[in-house]
Amino acid sequence: MSSISLGLAGVSFEYNGRGERVRKVHEEFGVIKTTNYLFDEAGHLLVEQFVDGATTTTSEIIWMDGQPVGVIRNNVLHYIEPDHLGTPRQVIDRTRDVAVWRWDLLNDPFGESAPNTNPDADGTYFVFNMRFPGQIHDAESGLNYNYFRDYEPGTGRYMESDPI
Repeated sequence: MSSISLGLAGVSFEYNGRGERVRKVHEEFGVIKTTNYLFDEAGHLLVEQFVDGATTTTSEIIWMDGQPVGVIRNNVLHYIEPDHLGTPRQVIDRTRDVAVWRWDLLNDPFGESAPNTNPDADGTYFVFNMRFPGQIHDAESGLNYNYFRDYEPGTGRYMESDPI
């Protein structure tokens, strides 16, 4: 998907030669918002950098044996607790030892439920866009980017056919 239209605004996407999304740009209330992505040679998301006007939030993902195990957000380490498939289920604040993000899939096999971005109820919201293995959530479209296809969690189907 190269772009989507959302009312008067739109979202555009840029890809590298390997087909990896490297940038997402959209305008919201007159502010240009840009998200930059960096992947390793195995296709794992390494960096997600969100620029919202004058504010930049950088998340660096730490991988071990194909599983996401940590995220450094603006120089602060958080632990990721993935399930057996590599799907992030919780992000833990290591200094307080509490979950700051949780994605429970109780009675939701396709991933339609939104994650809890404030499970510790401290008023600070932790946005983390990784979903099922290889997927990155797009809040603007409600879809999950999964390399060559976009996954629609409401139906449990991809928007495009399999490129193979």
